Amino acid sequence: MGGFFLFKNNSDLDIKSIKKIFIKKGFEEPILIKDYEYSILMFKKIKNPELNYYTSNNRSIYISGTLFYKGLSFKESAKQLFDDLIIDKVDSSVLFGNYFILFQNGGRSLFIVDPGNIYSIFYDTQKRFITSSFLAAITAVRSNLSINKNAATELLSTGSVIMPETLFNEVKRFDVNNPEKFGLMLNKHFNYNTNHRALPKGGEEAIEQQINILQNYQGLLADSINNLGIDIGLTGGYDSRLLFSIFSKYGKKVSIHSHYRSEYSKELESAKKVAEIAGFKLNVIKVKPPLEKDETEFNDTLEKSYLFCDGEIIADNYWIEDYNTLEYRQNVLGSNSIGMSGIGGEQYRSSERNSIYTNDLNDWIKYNMLYKQQANKFILNGEIENVAKGMVDKTLRMLKLTDSALSPLNLKRFMNEVYNPARRTVRASLENQLSYYLIPFAEYPVSISAYSAIPFLGKSNRFQEEMIRRTNIEIAKVESDYGYNFYEGTPIKKDLIVMISRLLPDNFFYNRIYSRKKTLNDDYMFKLESRFDSVKRYENNVEELELPIDLNLLKSNSILSPLLISLGFLMEKFL
Repeated sequence: MGGFFLFKNNSDLDIKSIKKIFIKKGFEEPILIKDYEYSILMFKKIKNPELNYYTSNNRSIYISGTLFYKGLSFKESAKQLFDDLIIDKVDSSVLFGNYFILFQNGGRSLFIVDPGNIYSIFYDTQKRFITSSFLAAITAVRSNLSINKNAATELLSTGSVIMPETLFNEVKRFDVNNPEKFGLMLNKHFNYNTNHRALPKGGEEAIEQQINILQNYQGLLADSINNLGIDIGLTGGYDSRLLFSIFSKYGKKVSIHSHYRSEYSKELESAKKVAEIAGFKLNVIKVKPPLEKDETEFNDTLEKSYLFCDGEIIADNYWIEDYNTLEYRQNVLGSNSIGMSGIGGEQYRSSERNSIYTNDLNDWIKYNMLYKQQANKFILNGEIENVAKGMVDKTLRMLKLTDSALSPLNLKRFMNEVYNPARRTVRASLENQLSYYLIPFAEYPVSISAYSAIPFLGKSNRFQEEMIRRTNIEIAKVESDYGYNFYEGTPIKKDLIVMISRLLPDNFFYNRIYSRKKTLNDDYMFKLESRFDSVKRYENNVEELELPIDLNLLKSNSILSPLLISLGFLMEKFL
């Protein structure tokens, strides 16, 4: 399924309006299944209209999202998982994807959410419903909606909101690590045990182990890839290069794309060279940049992106760009039915800056999530400490930590299990509306297995560079958008710069050095203001919230400032 809305039979919800928002997003009329306590609206994927459920002997299984089990097809996976749930012998080591499962066994119902919190699930505080759609959730409680000002402040100062909070007080995001109870319906959590895999004794063994894990994952998907085809987004960086080097073996069953840029882009040039070396055609769909549009076109893109992004606002998924519309994604996929992303590949390198002076998660979040965006300059009245504390409290809850001591493992866990679900992997839920979608590096069995490589990552990117070299040496030789190739590896000079930066206190580094970055001193938002009358209206909507943020200073940040437009647009729709 591409989406669902599960609700209590005796609730007073406006189901007609809920169906209407799904259909407006591009779905067909749903199928309604009724149980004695709950009913479920099931919506087929827009591109792959296969309704995935299985029923036998008063038992049923319903799956939304993308799920592959034991190397079987999507449809066959549902049947096999159904059989294994009946006897309570599910092999979680070969269960992959991002999904919501509803299993009904006679009068007993239970639901299962993927353990990585990749597939977004929302519910109301009264627990009348559970749904895959944020827009459906806020539509259901529309008459009582109120902005969560803490979440809005976190969003505008970091680019995302850590669960379970959302932008509205009445709607929460389900956290598989802290499951809520929903009446008689139970939540089941599979145990993922990696103890069967011996810990690597050195760097060489660690590299081979991680490559083998990814190749085994790829092998389990072989039949589905050959039947459905995959599309991979290719940039000039590490993660998409590693992903492509592993999956390029499927040849004609693989397509690759990169985003069009109206000006010269090293990222796009690098992607073109990788495609040429590998013998693939790079799909680049021309789009009109926001500043080249008129007012009508600009707001039309906003409306389309708002619907495809399901009302979820995060940095990088900007509603003012055509890349985040249903039409664009349909054109990119073409005849393929599985989208694939390299999100999460950072776990194979030491990409997170960690000063030698920082040994507490609270300080790391404050500096590397807030000061990095110069939030210390636009958050007012010392509120930055409160924002950081709120993020830390939610992080400790999600990771089941009793204190905020910082370690290499806890830092990687934060990135994989907190930051990714809040920001990077949200993309999976959006793409699942259209087609199947996978994020191999962020798959829970894959990502927790990568923790064993942490002692061998060192302080550079060489571990991941070696993974790319060993999986496809020719692709590794193509220059990246960093100005060097992964065959020869990171220049010593760049490694030294990184090492020196870690010797500097965070406060000094982000306020004196990093603050000079162009993205933090940009006039893009001011150009949008001068070109489109509606932009100022959306900004005014946000100003009325009276958040502890100087919005004029925020506008100089090209990463965060477009979120002002999205938030103001969303408020205009619902408040």
